Amino acid sequence: MTGQACEENGRNTLRIECGQRLNIAGVAELRKIMLDSINNHSQITIDMTNPERFDTAGIQLLYGFVQEARSRKIDLTWEPEIPGQLRQISDLVGMQEDLHFLHQTDQQLTG
Repeated sequence: MTGQACEENGRNTLRIECGQRLNIAGVAELRKIMLDSINNHSQITIDMTNPERFDTAGIQLLYGFVQEARSRKIDLTWEPEIPGQLRQISDLVGMQEDLHFLHQTDQQLTG
């Protein structure tokens, strides 16, 4: 899990790489990166290229982060789109309504 800052189109942008495990073992480190990013960047990209393992701790972290980013009007994008595994887990744990953001496109998230 890493956070890489750059400037694109005059905006303070950060790319957060979620790594291979989005689970309880890594949420503390990822949470710190996400909190720092919300306070210091106007555009954030969540890189979901490599995650292979998810659990509810990871889903809860993403949910809280997306809600906070939206409340601060931060431009949030996903690359690539949200993995099918993550969508399935939100359904399996009975949180599909609370985690509706996992079932929306990037355009729906920012609009």
